[in-house]
Amino acid sequence: KNILFYSDEEWNTKVEVLLENEDVWLNTEALLSLFNINRSKIVRHINNIYKDKELNEDSTCAKIAYVCNDGIQVYGIKYYNLDIIPLIDEDEF
Repeated sequence: KNILFYSDEEWNTKVEVLLENEDVWLNTEALLSLFNINRSKIVRHINNIYKDKELNEDSTCAKIAYVCNDGIQVYGIKYYNLDIIPLIDEDEF
């Protein structure tokens, strides 16, 4: 998997981008950085997008497993396809 990290000129803001099969995926933390809002708001908006069936969750959300530094614990992080970005309504923040 190809994971890229972007930051501003002063190295303050990191955005993690996953490139897979010519698609671009962002995790929740990257979306928080882009929209500059708190986690509960972005998660609520994403859940509403799926609840209202504006997008299909199976094709626009992927849970990717990561192994912690100890090499034992595995956890999953949700990544969202860029299709979700235009549907996030900034006016509601």
